[in-house]
Amino acid sequence: PSFRNFWPSWAETKPVLSIYLPVSFIVVCVLSMYACMSGFVNQTQPLVMMAAYKIWITVFAFFALCADPLAAATSTKLPPFVLKKSSSCTRQFFRRAASSAAVVGAVGGLIGAGTLFFGAGAFTQDPHVIQGAKIGV
Repeated sequence: PSFRNFWPSWAETKPVLSIYLPVSFIVVCVLSMYACMSGFVNQTQPLVMMAAYKIWITVFAFFALCADPLAAATSTKLPPFVLKKSSSCTRQFFRRAASSAAVVGAVGGLIGAGTLFFGAGAFTQDPHVIQGAKIGV
């Protein structure tokens, strides 16, 4: 099989985006709520480690939740293939969904690690907190 067998066409992608975008809005709202609540976290750890932990969890939550709308939108496309009892279409859909998930996961993980290692200074000016965030990589 070639790369084209694994990559969805625009006709297949367009309906997924119609679901992906509203779900993305929900994810942004959840992340915003998390960011507001994180200011009230218990101060049981030293301040430097608490600050580094907040950077880790924020970066993780952002990149982990970026794939959630794609997963939700993709799961809505499978039932028609199952109902038609088309095993070839179902297998092709699964291959495309799995390859898309692998790419999104790998890219999200690499960008998240790069954000922690190279971009921790965007979250704080404290060099100890920046070093603590880099340790998380």
